[in-house]
Amino acid sequence: MSRVVSLSVVLFVFMARGLFGISPAFGQIEDALSPAQGHASVIAQGVSVMDNGDLGWRVTRASSPQVNTELSQDAPGFLLADQGALLVEQIDASSQSRLAPGEATFLPSGARHEEAALGEAPVSFYRIDLVAAGEVNDAGADELLFVGQPFASPGGSRDIDLVRDVIASGEQIELALEEQAAPVLLLVTTGTVELVPAGNDAATPVALATGQGAALSGDVVVSAADGVGATFVTAIVGSDVTAPIAPVVTPTATPLPEPASLLVQAYACPVAYEGTEYGIDCAEPLAEIVFDLAAATAGTSFQGTTGGDGTVTFADLIPDTYSLSGGVPGEFAAQVVACANAAGPLPTEASQTLAPGAVLTLAAGETASCLWYVIPEDLRGENQGTVAVTLYLCPGTPADPFADCSLGDATGVVIGGPVSLTTDAASEVSARVTDAALIWGEEGGVPFGDYVLQPGGIFVPEGYELSEIRGSSAGSGSGGAFSIDEANPDASLALIYVPASQQPADPNVDTDRDGLTDGQEAEIGSDPANPDTDEDGLFDGPELAVGTDPTLFDSDGDGSGDNQEATGGADPNDPASVPEGDSGLDTDGDLLTDAQEDVIGTNAATPDSDGDGLTDFAEVGFEPGSATGTHPLVFDTDGDGIGDGDEVTNGTDPTDPADA
Repeated sequence: MSRVVSLSVVLFVFMARGLFGISPAFGQIEDALSPAQGHASVIAQGVSVMDNGDLGWRVTRASSPQVNTELSQDAPGFLLADQGALLVEQIDASSQSRLAPGEATFLPSGARHEEAALGEAPVSFYRIDLVAAGEVNDAGADELLFVGQPFASPGGSRDIDLVRDVIASGEQIELALEEQAAPVLLLVTTGTVELVPAGNDAATPVALATGQGAALSGDVVVSAADGVGATFVTAIVGSDVTAPIAPVVTPTATPLPEPASLLVQAYACPVAYEGTEYGIDCAEPLAEIVFDLAAATAGTSFQGTTGGDGTVTFADLIPDTYSLSGGVPGEFAAQVVACANAAGPLPTEASQTLAPGAVLTLAAGETASCLWYVIPEDLRGENQGTVAVTLYLCPGTPADPFADCSLGDATGVVIGGPVSLTTDAASEVSARVTDAALIWGEEGGVPFGDYVLQPGGIFVPEGYELSEIRGSSAGSGSGGAFSIDEANPDASLALIYVPASQQPADPNVDTDRDGLTDGQEAEIGSDPANPDTDEDGLFDGPELAVGTDPTLFDSDGDGSGDNQEATGGADPNDPASVPEGDSGLDTDGDLLTDAQEDVIGTNAATPDSDGDGLTDFAEVGFEPGSATGTHPLVFDTDGDGIGDGDEVTNGTDPTDPADA
């Protein structure tokens, strides 16, 4: 299995040394017309405007094209064929490219395109993108191979080149990268290369195998490893190619009309909303919503994306009739648009496009605004509901958490039940992230049933401890356990964290509400802050009642968890009594039985459920939490940006965000 490799930090450190005399092989040399020198060659090139803010390189690999699917490029980048023949059709440019292995094409930001395999041979290809720093971990359906460290945008309109080079056994190539406008991405496509900083013969080489990459910010020498040749590509951000503005030669300029502006505010309404009090009932701002504004007479068009407050502004508009479109795709939601200026409501007409929208006229100097309300359709099936989780950081036990506390981040929470709900790709139902909560089930629904919330994977600021988990809507459930059913289909849980000094020290208090006082838990060795210490699905109090050990996942050692035996009609205290079926079956060969994986919530068909490079057994052992201490359903347990497997390999603590 491939692992995401990020070597930027290492290479930044050792590439600040001087050169030792090897002439550069390629790089964006100041006086060179091309970044490819020697036997290197440019295989794809494009020009793109560099957005403000921090950027980062991201490399993913797709094993098969998304046939008959129109894709939109969210950032400038390249498609590089690896295996088989790939057909790329750029819709806006009305052009097609056939890419054989080693060939590439440039996709500008916003480009619409389609991909297809040619022939019967398997197809795989790389996506090399220069994205906003906050999007480097978003691989979509692809396999994430490399995540670069963020760097400040160089600004301007920049030439971006993809350069390919083949290095023979025993050959050395020096990349002159010291003066680059941005870190250069190096990706190995065949073989293995070794990197050392130019001018430092004593440096330990850094080896990169096929599919691994590095972001380079200094001069470096590349050589082939293992006595065989290798092939690699570099993505280079070149100089600013913005054309100079010619001087105005006319003695007087034609007066221009005062520009107009349009503010668009997007808000979400409740699912299947049928009311009319939009301003009251639809108050949740919608971020990352794309809007298009097209001028009918001038033929110009603009695109903007809403920020965290749900707004986007189109400024410096000439007087014209404009078509505003965008929002959420019409098959998933209904949209209501109302526009106004300082004098009152503006007359609008329905957009004549497939996308939802409105047509309005803006006069010179006019400042207008449009309220765009999105009404999600109820996509939940029968016997399905939703689950919402909000984390609060409070100074003490709050009467009203929303008013008395600040919002925290519940990423890392795990909810087990009829389906497993997580905040990563392993979740069986996707979650929507809002400013206030994580919500599962708005699209597709969460099956009715009994669930248990486990907060152990959440990264909480130092000094805070979990005080309580406030139940669900209409009081269904308490503590970490809750139910969703026909009477209460929408569960809403609040995780209340308070400073450690605020936690009660009274041994008669039951902090985790598992039926045992904190004093009793101290005597038997269970966790007073976790209602299910051994994570077998039975709370600590009920375990004592049935005679099982609340600190052992499998009290009788027969390979089946206590809760699995209790719910399966077996005796959890008798090793000869097991649930029906083969309790010893291990489909994925990860040393955890399918029965154990069913209780833990991991995928019994995949040895590494969260894709972090550690098997499920390595993360949990036979007793959850007894091995590496990492979470088998969380790629990065401590939230420091480095996967658990990489931390174990590097010798750092995968449960400590300060040790990276």
